[in-house]
Amino acid sequence: MKRYFLMVIAVVLAVAVSVPARAYSDGRKGSFRLGLYAPGLFVGNKNIDAMISFGLDGEYFFLENLSANFRIEEETDFKAGDPPHSVFTFIARARYVFDIGSSGKWAAYIQGGGGGALIGSSHGAGDISIPGG
Repeated sequence: MKRYFLMVIAVVLAVAVSVPARAYSDGRKGSFRLGLYAPGLFVGNKNIDAMISFGLDGEYFFLENLSANFRIEEETDFKAGDPPHSVFTFIARARYVFDIGSSGKWAAYIQGGGGGALIGSSHGAGDISIPGG
């Protein structure tokens, strides 16, 4: 089972890396994107086993280079292994994008934000990240 799980993750990562990013051809200001993703890999520490994650990701550009984004994830091991069997996370960030070159295909960014998690049904956790990139 573990070998099958690792092979599925490797295929998903290979496909994700090979898909080219799409640039905002008409500019970013006022644009909004929303995406669903699954499966992902969630790796915890201490008493949290590796889990499969599913989520929703969104971003809105207030200005050409300034956006606010969020990610909501549900991680689960489908009750396999030791408890806890699920983790629910929410992350909110602000991001400033630096365009690289005139093609619009490459960009670097700096971001900051915070988030929280509900581990199992009773334990909470939080995090602040300033800066990220």
